[in-house]
Amino acid sequence: MDRFHSFIQNKSGAVFGATNPWIEVFALDGATSVLTVEQQEIEEKTSQNLSYIHPRDLANQWANYSETFDFIASFSSIQHAGLGRFGDPIDPMG
Repeated sequence: MDRFHSFIQNKSGAVFGATNPWIEVFALDGATSVLTVEQQEIEEKTSQNLSYIHPRDLANQWANYSETFDFIASFSSIQHAGLGRFGDPIDPMG
């Protein structure tokens, strides 16, 4: 993971899907801010640099976010979108 650290240093990013927030932990060690995009509400916030938004809200407010990310990360969540496994609506087209 250390080889990726320079890519996020002093940058703003988003993490899509965060059942286990290990990507956020990695990103917060260098990134200026991280927005977590997750179906299930995240209640515990432990960092001023970390924020949460529901995917539907991100889509509705995309104009406010479209130019704000230097990086986007995801691990094993996009391929599950639309299957209803994590509280998301069933949508066979994703």
